[in-house]
Amino acid sequence: MFCTEVKEYIAACHPPNDAFGEDVCLWQATDNGKFTVKSAYNSIVKNDSLHDFNGWKEIWENFLPPRIKHFLWLVKHRKILTNCERVRRRMTDDAKTHLHALRDCRAAAKVWKKILFVDDVPSFFGKEMNVWMSANLRGEYRMGVGRIETSTIVEDIVRAAECFTVNLCDTNKNMNVARNFRGSSTKWRPSNSGWIKINTDEAANTNGSWSAVGGFQRFIGKRSAVNVELWAILHGLEMAQSRGYDKVILETDCMTTVEIIKEGLRSTTTMTIIRKIKMMQRQFADVKFQFVRKEWNMVADWLARNCSSNAESLIKIEFPSFHVKKLVLEDKLGDDIVRTN
Repeated sequence: MFCTEVKEYIAACHPPNDAFGEDVCLWQATDNGKFTVKSAYNSIVKNDSLHDFNGWKEIWENFLPPRIKHFLWLVKHRKILTNCERVRRRMTDDAKTHLHALRDCRAAAKVWKKILFVDDVPSFFGKEMNVWMSANLRGEYRMGVGRIETSTIVEDIVRAAECFTVNLCDTNKNMNVARNFRGSSTKWRPSNSGWIKINTDEAANTNGSWSAVGGFQRFIGKRSAVNVELWAILHGLEMAQSRGYDKVILETDCMTTVEIIKEGLRSTTTMTIIRKIKMMQRQFADVKFQFVRKEWNMVADWLARNCSSNAESLIKIEFPSFHVKKLVLEDKLGDDIVRTN
């Protein structure tokens, strides 16, 4: 007997068929089965503790504004233009490190001491930069319980930043800032007369132990996003065929899936299901595969994310829920969503 985990992997695989041709060797570390140096490197260092302890995940997975994450990333790379960098570039003889600028200089240390719990001060100022940054990101130091509330300090910092921003805007007010803003109106669009449009999407939890397809609903098991998207497309074609449609547009928000199908890549870990899709495609007068933004694909996205893990067989929803009706109505009315690039 197989364990549940093995059964879920088997359930996600399309059964073999002699008509699909011979098996070939593939590179498992990529979705398209092609070898790349990047994928090989990632597969080697994935479980390496030395690479796990570099602090990058602590920055990118933290709930911080993107601009703060970018600033911390620059600090980790020692790219902030402190006097230490100026010395390296022969701009000055007065070397001051990144850690000095952020923590140890008189002005910065004064602010930190005002908001730190008194027992944490020695440890806070005694660590080297990488360890100190990691400890801060993990919340090891107690803030806002010092002599002055954190909110007061933050207000002062925000006020100073606002003054800097105003001065910067005044300096650059004659520049054409508008050219850096590109807005695009996005919405789902119905197909032309004689065509039927099918939107599909996939969803999975963060550890990859659950995945599902939408546009209809089915629990797929443990598979990659591309594999699940391909299952959704296959089910969509089967449904279109059963209802007698001969011109079909299939839309998905996974660009890799569209490229794999259009280019007919032979070296792919999903070769069997792709060949099945190609066989189904020949049974229609015309089939188009299109990439769409997620904002154009909200109904399929919602169905995939709300699929039950018990739905191992295909579920056709004839009477949609209130939330699905609302999304369909928004598509029908053609409400625009402004997307900023």
